[in-house]
Amino acid sequence: MTDSTTNTKPAPSATSDPLTPLTDTLLTDPGGWRLVERGWNADRSVAVGSNFLVGNGYLGYRGTSPEERADGYVGLVVSDTYDCADGKWRELTTAPNPLFATVSVDSTPLSVATASDVTTTFDLASGEFGSRQRHRVGDIEVVLLVERFAAQHDLHLLGQRLTVEVDRAATVEVSAGIDTVPWSLNGVHLPSV
Repeated sequence: MTDSTTNTKPAPSATSDPLTPLTDTLLTDPGGWRLVERGWNADRSVAVGSNFLVGNGYLGYRGTSPEERADGYVGLVVSDTYDCADGKWRELTTAPNPLFATVSVDSTPLSVATASDVTTTFDLASGEFGSRQRHRVGDIEVVLLVERFAAQHDLHLLGQRLTVEVDRAATVEVSAGIDTVPWSLNGVHLPSV
């Protein structure tokens, strides 16, 4: 059963796919090092963001789509930085999102929520996050690939690469910057930023 906010597909059977189901949507490769989530569902955003978080012990970045904002549970967490936001309990501080990016094709913005097919991956061996989204814009087939990591050699470095593939000529626009409205469980931690 699907609705307008869900475009998930059931996991393929074990005979047609080498991936092993861990839940209805979460799978693992035969070696057990690569997690795979098929489909996208707004109700699973919190779990997917947590399951696919990239981190290096200092920074942790939730496994979300680049165009998502605070209402999509995007979070950059700085370890050992605690705050008591809005008089509630102390929690890790979330910082502004440095990896915010939007992609549009022929003036149509792409969103994980409107993709026809989504596969999200996390390689536990390398610590790399990946996302593959398939979109249709008019008669143009679009694939958006997202790769992300938190560096071990430089604890202040987060990397993200976006690749846009189109099957015919199109105008592709990418806009990137810092989203200064971070998501937080209990309120604003850095009100002066």
